[in-house]
Amino acid sequence: MIHTVDEAIAALAEALPGFAAFDAAIADDGRAALAIDPTGRIALLVVQGTRVRAREVDWPMLRLTGAGVLVEARGRFAGVLLTRLTAIDMRRLGMPPLPQREPAEIVGEPEAA
Repeated sequence: MIHTVDEAIAALAEALPGFAAFDAAIADDGRAALAIDPTGRIALLVVQGTRVRAREVDWPMLRLTGAGVLVEARGRFAGVLLTRLTAIDMRRLGMPPLPQREPAEIVGEPEAA
């Protein structure tokens, strides 16, 4: 099972040498993930028993469904569903984290006119 982005990146480095991912979106059940490299290429990771298999996929192969993101690929990777991934998850893939803002401090109340 894949639980964290770091686990997905490490598993991908082992399963698909040469693909240098820096972010990932993980299915709710931990059985699949999508990872992205700095050039925008996408790789699919699938947990099969104790092994993790991976292959590069094209963006048009990804389709949003009511259950998650479906990868329309052929062969061993045919019909992989990344459960509960949403369009927002896909848009955030590869985005830098939002900066943390300090809470605003009220320094004085305006006087009533």
